[in-house]
Amino acid sequence: MAGAQGTETMAQSIIISRQDMHDFLTERGFTLIPNLPRTKELVYGLIVRPGVCLRVYTSVEGERTRDNGEDAIRVCLVTKVGDNIVGIGSDRRVHRVVGWRKNLADRLENWTDQLGPDCPKCGKPTVRRRSRRGPFWGCSNYPQCRSVQPIALPTRRPVQAVVVPDHEEFDEARAELEANGIIDSD
Repeated sequence: MAGAQGTETMAQSIIISRQDMHDFLTERGFTLIPNLPRTKELVYGLIVRPGVCLRVYTSVEGERTRDNGEDAIRVCLVTKVGDNIVGIGSDRRVHRVVGWRKNLADRLENWTDQLGPDCPKCGKPTVRRRSRRGPFWGCSNYPQCRSVQPIALPTRRPVQAVVVPDHEEFDEARAELEANGIIDSD
């Protein structure tokens, strides 16, 4: 977005304390996952359904978030496949700006949009995938399980035809249509 002088304006990145992040997440039922391998930052998790954990990678190292310009907060779903923890769907990023609490709360509330029905073959959760033929639910246990399911598109309500009566019945019929909310009154 260009400003009046032609310069770009960006939201100001802020530092978030360890305590602020901890309080925010524990109030929502998340617990700290201690000593997570290959991770320096604090990671919190919440079991959202059997076999599925919602994780928040906080970008907090030590007592505060990393310096400006480094990692954003990331929210992702994970499941266990064999001995491995694998991501389901894609990470949802939350920038460390003044409105981070609201933005993170929105991400935490909308995790279900990535998750589909359980796989009919192996029981693992399915995730939304895309192909040139359109979206589908694919098994999170891929490539061990190659099950796919179509995503049911929302059905459209059929349009109801309204017949306008002859002149002598017009006023009575119009009043009935207005009363039923089919047409607006003048």
